[in-house]
Amino acid sequence: MSQESYLQIKKEYQVRQFLVIFLFIIFAILDILLVSSRSRYVPLLTTAMATLVPFNHFFLVPFWRQKKAIEEEHPEWKELSTKGVKIPSAEANKRTLASIGTLIALLLSFELTYKPAKQSNVKVNQVDKLPKIDFKAPEKSRSSESESSSSSEMKESSSSESKASSSTEQSSKTESSGTKPSKSESNNSYYQIPGLTDEQVRDIVSKSVKDLKEQESKEKSEE
Repeated sequence: MSQESYLQIKKEYQVRQFLVIFLFIIFAILDILLVSSRSRYVPLLTTAMATLVPFNHFFLVPFWRQKKAIEEEHPEWKELSTKGVKIPSAEANKRTLASIGTLIALLLSFELTYKPAKQSNVKVNQVDKLPKIDFKAPEKSRSSESESSSSSEMKESSSSESKASSSTEQSSKTESSGTKPSKSESNNSYYQIPGLTDEQVRDIVSKSVKDLKEQESKEKSEE
């Protein structure tokens, strides 16, 4: 085998190795996203087994074997650079189509199985629009309640004191009236007649007394 064909095989192997590593990295990222979102990741694993494994086995391993066999025959060719080496278009097209198909299959499988958990994220504007809690309101209500209770207690105490004072005044009046009756009441209590005043009663009594005296005087004169 010529040196040029060896360099073509070596360069194609390097390109296909890079593509396999790149596809495995994409698969790992998609798998992590599915696991973190608690979505089904088995379909993605199945797709990877059906695409990445055949791509590695049928498109990379044969070039690796050819490269290894040639290097065993010509160990000095290992140090040769692949810069400027042209790869046949047939092999390049096979490799490109296979890598694009594998990538599309992985993305479709991820799109069909990825279901992110719904999170109720409150926007900053909505948070600003929320009503603010006034912590001073309970203190004011408590102070007003204490003031109202104190005022009601004051009113009750004042009403009880006024009642007590009025009861004591009434009791003192009744005692004074019961213990010390006036002279006019003691003198006029004998002449009290319902429906007449004291003066009318006195006039009637004085007239009756005069009449009695006149009758007595007439009787004495007739005798």
